[in-house]
Amino acid sequence: MTEEMQEILSFETSANIGKVNNLSREDTITLLEQGKLYATNIEYFYKQINDLTANLDEKEKEKEDREANWYHGTAAIVFIVFAIVSIIIFAEMSMWFDNILLAFGIPIVLIVLLWKFLFWPVTKKLWAWADQKQGIAQANFTEANIAPLKASLNKAYENFYKNQCNRKLQWGTRIFGKEFFNSASLAELLGYIKSGRADTLKEAINLMDQNMHRANMENMQRIIQDAALATAEASAETAQKAAEAATAAKLSALFNYGTYRNTKKIRKSLR
Repeated sequence: MTEEMQEILSFETSANIGKVNNLSREDTITLLEQGKLYATNIEYFYKQINDLTANLDEKEKEKEDREANWYHGTAAIVFIVFAIVSIIIFAEMSMWFDNILLAFGIPIVLIVLLWKFLFWPVTKKLWAWADQKQGIAQANFTEANIAPLKASLNKAYENFYKNQCNRKLQWGTRIFGKEFFNSASLAELLGYIKSGRADTLKEAINLMDQNMHRANMENMQRIIQDAALATAEASAETAQKAAEAATAAKLSALFNYGTYRNTKKIRKSLR
């Protein structure tokens, strides 16, 4: 390997896509194979990180959805029961007294005392118990589902930098540009060089651009043809319905005319 190639393949290289366009066919193949290897390596770790991040987000959302559990539901039900008991007490005791002040005053005083010394303290303790149970459930869920994902994600980032993927990414985007530094594009460029359809990176890129342009034009033409075919089919269907409607109208007119003639004959015969 020449010193020039060693310098280009180095992470500290100052070479760019303009400089590597003039490499020989053999050196271009070496460069593309190295770039493809780096790109594949980066894509592997990116996919791993993205998958773990998506799973972590899903579990975080699931944890948020678990906040309202049956513990708090139990506390809420007890609170509603206490409210219903208060209404029953007021309704029953108000009938014990003939005096309106006593009928309203005594039940209200009793209900206030019950809420102050029994109902509300019990409700608060139940709610605190529900919060404690919720915290334990959330902690268990985090330990079982979220903590392992976070550990795996941290390990994936550690491996990303351990394999120098950040430096490989900087090198690849400097040499090939962001548009072409991916395993699929580099494999296609490498195929053009190895098959002899191109001798330099510049020729291979131009050939790829031409093929992409041709594919886009063919796809556009296919879309236009499909749209035209759909329009023609819709027009044919509309014309067929119109013809069927016209035929039905003619038959209806003939039927009405025949009915009219027959009716006229019947009337003449009755005279």
